[in-house]
Amino acid sequence: MKAEVRGLARDLTCEFAKLFFLDERRGWAISNAGTKDAGFLVARTQDGGATWESWVVLPGEDPREGSICFTDENHGALLTGGKFFYSADGGKTWTGATGQAPGKPKIQFADTKVGWAMHYRNMSYTIDGGQHWLSREIAFPAMVEAFTIVRPDSGYAVGAHGMVYRYRVVP
Repeated sequence: MKAEVRGLARDLTCEFAKLFFLDERRGWAISNAGTKDAGFLVARTQDGGATWESWVVLPGEDPREGSICFTDENHGALLTGGKFFYSADGGKTWTGATGQAPGKPKIQFADTKVGWAMHYRNMSYTIDGGQHWLSREIAFPAMVEAFTIVRPDSGYAVGAHGMVYRYRVVP
């Protein structure tokens, strides 16, 4: 990949750490930027992965500790090192969001506003497209291993010993 790192154009090896596709053509990936504390690459494809456009973002952050998700062509959320960020320009720039999450949870969105990130018994959620995140611990009988959010008011969490929980927002 070609990318600018600290003002200099560089050829970097492509080592994607995380990947997210919005549909069969549009996708994003995050990768190491190649030098210590340089940040990491965000790469975007609009042709199903045949070609990628990349740029360096978030100096000092580590993509292996992250998760990336987009709700449409422009709006995305990113978690790295326990800190949330959001983008409104397709991932070119990222703004710090309020809230933190322990561990390395994956981010999922049900729609353009409601998203979750879960790690063991800690659930972080947003209702404004990733600009603000709140966290709470849920007293599951086992650690959450995976989750999915199917609608803004409903999702599922699974864990050890056959644990399956449905989460619903009840008015």
